[in-house]
Order: sequence, then C-alpha cells, then structure tokens
Amino acid sequence: RSRVDLREHNANTKKLSCPLPDMEIILRRVARAKYCSIIDGQDTYEQIRIEPSDVKYSAMMMPEGAVESLVMQQG
Repeated sequence: RSRVDLREHNANTKKLSCPLPDMEIILRRVARAKYCSIIDGQDTYEQIRIEPSDVKYSAMMMPEGAVESLVMQQG
C-alpha cells in the first residue's frame, strides 16, 4: 500500500469542534443491528469512496505527478 505524508494537507483543514464518538458504544449498537456490512468499521480507510465532487480535494503530489484518490486515505 502506498503512503503519503498528509500533515501539510491536514493542517489546512477545518478541525472538528466536538469529540469523536466512542467506538465501544458504536460497536455495541452495531451488534444489535438487523443488517451487517462487510466494511471493517475500525479500519475503513481505502474502503469508503470519496464523493465525486470532493475527489479534487484528495490530490497528492508524487514523483510521477499529481494523483487523486477515489477512496478515503489514512493520514
């Protein structure tokens, strides 16, 4: 899997003003759900597609040139 240093990109994003939800509470709720998914909820990076209108914000510079990601990247 490729890795990209996104610290500069992350520094230029809006910060969340509320705490992230508790993963244990979410997993307990999901365990009682009627339907299940094959997505790994704790490691969703590279499994969830980016909205087509937001793909342009995922651009990264590589030695080969600029690339855009179609899925969420970890970073």
